[in-house]
Amino acid sequence: MNEMPSDIFSRRLREERTRQKISQAQVAQYVGFKMGAMLDATAITRIEQGTRALRFDEAFYIAEALKQPLLSMASKDFQRAKDEEVSDLMDQLAEAQKTWADAKSEIARLNRLIQAVSARSTAADDR
Repeated sequence: MNEMPSDIFSRRLREERTRQKISQAQVAQYVGFKMGAMLDATAITRIEQGTRALRFDEAFYIAEALKQPLLSMASKDFQRAKDEEVSDLMDQLAEAQKTWADAKSEIARLNRLIQAVSARSTAADDR
C-alpha cells in the first residue's frame, strides 16, 4: 500500500520540527497566529501521530513555519528529486575539487620553474 501524502506530511513534520529543535507549541503558535485562530500544541501532536485530519491552510503554515516547501513536506518524489540533485551537485563538487588540486599542482610546478630560471639568470648576471 502506498503511503498517503498526509502520512508523509505527518512524518516530515515530526522529523523537521525535531531536526530544527522547534517545539510543537511553537509550531502551533505560529500557525494559529497566521490563521488568526488558536491552535493547541496537542493538535500538532495529533497531526504528527496521524490521528487528526490536516487542513490545507494548516499544512501551508506548518511548512512555512519550518521553512520547507509544502511539496517537500508531502511528497516522497520531491525528496527523491532533491536527493538526486544533491548527489549530482556533490559529483560536480568532487570534480571541481580535483580540477582545483590539479591546478594547484601545476601552479607549484610553474613557480619552481620560474625560480630555477630566475636563479640561473641571476647567476649569469653575476659573472
